[in-house]
Amino acid sequence: MIKAFRDALEAGLIEPASLPDGKPFIVEGIQYYQATEKGRSLMMYRHHRFSDLLRRHDIFKLSDDLLTTSLQTMQHNLTVALAQFDLDFEQAQDNLRRFLYTVEHLEQRHNFGLDIAQVYDIASVWFFSEEEDPQGIDAGLHQNKVEAWLRHPHLYGLFLSLPIGKFVPVEELFDLKTLEKLRDMNIAEVIDLNLMVKDLTPEDQVALDARRKTLLNYEATLKALTTPNSAAE
Repeated sequence: MIKAFRDALEAGLIEPASLPDGKPFIVEGIQYYQATEKGRSLMMYRHHRFSDLLRRHDIFKLSDDLLTTSLQTMQHNLTVALAQFDLDFEQAQDNLRRFLYTVEHLEQRHNFGLDIAQVYDIASVWFFSEEEDPQGIDAGLHQNKVEAWLRHPHLYGLFLSLPIGKFVPVEELFDLKTLEKLRDMNIAEVIDLNLMVKDLTPEDQVALDARRKTLLNYEATLKALTTPNSAAE
C-alpha cells in the first residue's frame, strides 16, 4: 500500500469497491477501491481523466492507441511507397493499397462509434488498487489492470451494470451483433499490423507490438462474449 493511497483511505476519501451482488471487487487477489462522495471533489485529476475519456470518445470515436498506430502505419506505407516508385512500382502500389486499407478500417471504427475498450478504460479510471495514487493515473498500472480484467470476461457485464454504465450505451455494447462486429474489426486491424514487419523504427515497432498485444487481449474477451456459455467463470 503506497503512502498516497493510505492517506486517502484514512481520510475517508476512498472505500473498497463492491460488485452488484455485494461481493468485494477482487480480481486475481487484488482488491479494488473507488472514491467516496467525500473524496470525489478532491480527486480532480482522476475525474478530469474520466471526463477526458468520455469527451474524446464522443468527438473522435477512437482510442488513443488505435489512432496513434493507425497514423504510424499510414506514414510508414506512404514513406515506403514513395521510395519504391522508381525501383519497384508494383511494391509501391501494394503499400498504397495498405495505406487505403488502414484509412478504411479507421473510418469504419469512427463510423461504428462503439468499442469495449472504452468500457475498460473508464473502469480503470474509476477503480484503483493499493498500489495506485487515487489522485493520479499511472499508464503502466492502468494497462496492467486492463490486461488482468480481460482475463475474466464476466467482468465486462459487471462493469456495464455498475455506475460507469451511465456513461456508455449499455444495450448496444451488450448486443451480440455489436460484439461480433467489434471482433471482426479487431481481427482486421491485427492483420494490418502483421503486415508491418519491415523497415520500422524501434519506437514504431514498440508501439505496434503493444497495440497488437492489446488487440489480442480484447480478441480473447470478445471471443468469450460471443461464444455461448464461455464468458462465465
